[in-house]
Amino acid sequence: MKRVACVFGLSGIAWLLTVGCSTTPAPSTPSPSPSPSPTPSPTPAPAPTAATISIAIPAAPLHVGETIRFGIRVNGTDPVFTLSVDFGDGISLALGPVSSPVDVSHVYRAAGTYTVTAAVTAINRSMLAVVPVRVEP
Repeated sequence: MKRVACVFGLSGIAWLLTVGCSTTPAPSTPSPSPSPSPTPSPTPAPAPTAATISIAIPAAPLHVGETIRFGIRVNGTDPVFTLSVDFGDGISLALGPVSSPVDVSHVYRAAGTYTVTAAVTAINRSMLAVVPVRVEP
């Protein structure tokens, strides 16, 4: 090596070193690329439940002059914007926004069979529930 260094001098050695060193990197062993993780599939939204409205009345015989409690339940829709109840005897009740269940009371002044109707208005839907009520003397 001394001989080469003497023949070429210092500038030649610098040239050999420069020429001997390639600017192109030596090929390296490729590292294994990580396998892509599976993309989770979106969780399906639960199927909407059917909206329902129901009116519960006491099982005992109902009598004129007694206070009768009606339980009104709305399922599957929220919020309830309006609730109206027609007691079938010419008396109606209208309520603004409510949460379910709602209890309303009424007193019948005459014996007979009445049709009680509850109507609900909610987002994108309206519903009715109808129940016959027998009031004894």
